[in-house]
Amino acid sequence: MPDPSLVLPNTFSPYADADPLYRHLITVFLPSLFGEPKPGTLTVTSCERLAVVPAEPLTVADEPDQELPTGLCPLCLAVMSGEQPAPRYPSGPCRRCEVITSHNGLCAQCRQEQHADWWQASDTWARPFRLILRGKQVLDGAVFPNGQAVVIDDPEAGLSSGAATLEQLLAGYHRAEVMLAEDVIRVGTARVAHAVGEYTRVAIELEDTERERDEHKRDYLNACATIAAMHKAAVGEVRGPTRGVVEDVEDVRAAVERARERCQAVRDRVGPGGMINASQILGLLSPTWPDGNHEVPTPADAPSQPVMTGHHHYGRAWVGHEIEDACPCIKAPCGLVAQSVPECTQHRADKSTRQSHPAASCPGPDQTVAVPRTERSYWVDIAAALNAAVAAGLPVGVDLDGTLTDHSAWSVIWDPSAERWTVAGYENEGDDTPCTCTVAEACDQCSDDDQDDEPEETGDADGDVLQLISEIAGRLSDATDEGEYQAVGLISDLANGRKTIAEARAELADITFRHV
Repeated sequence: MPDPSLVLPNTFSPYADADPLYRHLITVFLPSLFGEPKPGTLTVTSCERLAVVPAEPLTVADEPDQELPTGLCPLCLAVMSGEQPAPRYPSGPCRRCEVITSHNGLCAQCRQEQHADWWQASDTWARPFRLILRGKQVLDGAVFPNGQAVVIDDPEAGLSSGAATLEQLLAGYHRAEVMLAEDVIRVGTARVAHAVGEYTRVAIELEDTERERDEHKRDYLNACATIAAMHKAAVGEVRGPTRGVVEDVEDVRAAVERARERCQAVRDRVGPGGMINASQILGLLSPTWPDGNHEVPTPADAPSQPVMTGHHHYGRAWVGHEIEDACPCIKAPCGLVAQSVPECTQHRADKSTRQSHPAASCPGPDQTVAVPRTERSYWVDIAAALNAAVAAGLPVGVDLDGTLTDHSAWSVIWDPSAERWTVAGYENEGDDTPCTCTVAEACDQCSDDDQDDEPEETGDADGDVLQLISEIAGRLSDATDEGEYQAVGLISDLANGRKTIAEARAELADITFRHV
C-alpha cells in the first residue's frame, strides 16, 4: 500500500492535457460490463481532462471516512464529492479530424491513438520540469531518458530550446531556477496544507460566529420578552412607550413607595389597626401625583368632616409645615397639603389657612414660600416668648421705667447706639435687696417706695396695662376668626391710652374667640 500522506502525479504523456502536477481521479462506469481502464492508456478524468492510467490504482480512497492523501487534483475531488459540477472548457475543431472538441485542438480519440503509438515506442518516460526565469516567467520542459533536455520557449509559436543535458540547457538561461516534479509536489503539498489549515481556521471561526450570532439573537429576544412582560406588569399593557419603559417602571416604583410610606405613617401613628382610605391610595398611585384626578366619592360611613380639595397647596401656619408633617393628608413636594383626607382634624373647610400657593407654581421640596409677616405676628412671637419664660418659672416683670426684667439678674433694655433691644444685667438703684416684682403683683420693696414724695396717680399702672396686654396676646395667639381682629384693636386702644383697664376688661369679656 502506498504512503497515504503523498501520491505522485499521473505518468507523463505528451498527449495528456490534465494538469501534470496532480494525481487525477478516474471515474469507472460499470466495470463488470466495460471493465476497468488498462494501465498506461489515456482516459478521461473527473475534471474532464485526459491522463495516463497509473499502474497501481489508489486503494487508500476505498474507505469513505479514510483520510485522503496529499497531491490529488482538487478539481477532481470537488466534482467527485458533488461540491461543483464537471467543468466546461472552450471548444473548437480538432486539427486532425476536424470534429468539435474541448481538448485544446486535438480530440480525445486522436489523443488516445497518438498516445498508444507513443507509449509502445517508449521504454521509459521523460521527467517534466519547470524553468522559472528572473522575471517570474515560467517555461515547461522535460528531461528524456537519454539525458537530453528541452524547454518550450513559446508554445503559441512552437519555439523551443534543447541541449544534450539539463546543465547545458540552463547555461542559456542566466540565473534561472529549475523546479522538478518532485519539487512541485513538495511545494504544492505545503501550499495545500496551508490552504487546508486556513480553510479549517476560517470554517471554525465562521461556525463560532454563527453560534454567537444565534446566542445574541436568542438573548435579545428573551430580553425583549422580559421587558415587554415588565412593561405590561407595570402599566397594564404592552405598547410603544412614549417616554420609555424605564421611566414608566420608575413612575410605578415611585407611586408604590409613596403609598408604602403613607401606609407606614398611618400604622406608626395609630397602630396596626389603622386604616387609610381608598381616595388617598388612588391619589398616591396616580401617575400625575400630586395633581392627579383619581379621587373617589367618600364612603357613606366615612367621617362627616368636610374635605378640602382644589388646585392649591396650603398650610395652617404662617411659615413652615410642621402641622402638615404630623397629619395624614396627601402632601405636595413642598411639604404643604395637596389634598386633605376625612380623618384629618387640621385641614378642613372650617379651619383657617395662613399660607398657600397654586399647584402649578409649587416651589418643590426643601423650599419655603416667603410669606410677608404682619404686625400682629411679631406681637404674637413676643407674647409667646414671655409665656414660655413664665412657664419655665422665670420671674418676668416690668420696672417702673418700663424695663422688662426678672428683678434679679437679667433685663431687656433699648440700646440707642445699636438701635436694637438687647439683654443686659439687672441694676437695682438704692436698696441692695433685689426687686421681685412680677406682672401680677408688686414686691414688698416696691409697694411703698416714694409714696410720701410722689403724688397719687389716678391713671392705670403700667404693670397692670402690660399684664392685660400679655393676657390678651396670650389668648390671641391661637385665635382663628374675627375675634382676633377685635382684640388687635383693643390692644391698640389700650396701649395708646384711648381706653382704661376697666373699659378694656369689659370689652374683652364681650369678645368670643374660637380655637382649634
